[in-house]
Amino acid sequence: MKQLLSDFKEGFPLGQVTSLTERVHVLSMPMQFHPGHINTYLLEDDDGLTLVDTGNVGPDNQQFWQDVLDSPLARKGVKRLLLTHGHPDHCGLAEWLCQTTGAELWLTAPELDAVRRLWRGSPLNYDQVKPFFLQWGLPEEHFPAVQGLLDSFRFGTSDLDVPVIRLIEEGEILTLAGQPWQVKCGFGHTPSNATLWQRETGLLITGDHLLPRISPNISLWWGSSSDPLGEYLDSIQTFRGMGDLVGLPSHGTTFGDLDTRIDMLTRFHYKRILRALEFCRDQPRTAYECVHPVLGKADNGAMIALIAGQAFAILAFLEQAGLVRRVEGDIFRFQTCPDAGEQLHRLPAFAQRE
Repeated sequence: MKQLLSDFKEGFPLGQVTSLTERVHVLSMPMQFHPGHINTYLLEDDDGLTLVDTGNVGPDNQQFWQDVLDSPLARKGVKRLLLTHGHPDHCGLAEWLCQTTGAELWLTAPELDAVRRLWRGSPLNYDQVKPFFLQWGLPEEHFPAVQGLLDSFRFGTSDLDVPVIRLIEEGEILTLAGQPWQVKCGFGHTPSNATLWQRETGLLITGDHLLPRISPNISLWWGSSSDPLGEYLDSIQTFRGMGDLVGLPSHGTTFGDLDTRIDMLTRFHYKRILRALEFCRDQPRTAYECVHPVLGKADNGAMIALIAGQAFAILAFLEQAGLVRRVEGDIFRFQTCPDAGEQLHRLPAFAQRE
């Protein structure tokens, strides 16, 4: 299995099925936005294929899948489509694939809810979504960009109206590609990203929860968890000590040394948190005011919802941990507590930081 780490250092070829093992294959498809591609996986069973994720809505990706369905690989059909989570690049073609192939749809219950209530539902609830963003300090003139992004999420997903939906759960053992795979859920990027771990071979299909080069976007959204960053930092720690493995991510290529990657992700968020504490030390600040000094990003543009949401998540985490206090008012403002630095080092996610 370790040969996979060297064979695919430059990534997977776009638009064609590439075999990783005798029964595990990858189909990488282009995305319009960063990181420019998504990896979907095909697990070959005796009774047909299991597909993991779908790529975005679009004729090119639909044709890629049609080519697979017309190939000898799919000669026994598609038995199931498993979604790691419900973002458009992962579930955009789910309804079409299930209707075309007759496959069952497998995903976690929180992700099914997120697709239907959040990604499909947010654009139908702008009377609630808009005050949410304004309370966190987003200037009203940027809200059309938020609407644009959320409208694209609605367009890029579906209600997942398919005949058979099977809800999978944390710790469940699924027989896929002739072997047992354990469902291990990760939280924060989405409500319950399902990763799949094949203990004997060390293969780990990670979805977006753990990626080899980029940090998953951890944002606070209307209608979502009140502390997604805290959930993410806690949940990645539960992936430590899983032994030698080969990560099969949704973005990027094969990777190993998972514990080191978890350390890197933890340090990435730790540095951002320190910058937030310092920026909010002298006077109360809004989350929107934190975008440039804390995240190092521009505070406007089409992706402002994804950018500002990360600042929302940082301050929500700090407030829940008792490291900042919220100043009352129509717009949330936060100021660092006097002993915040000392308390930060006692949090479980950072207690063993190098």
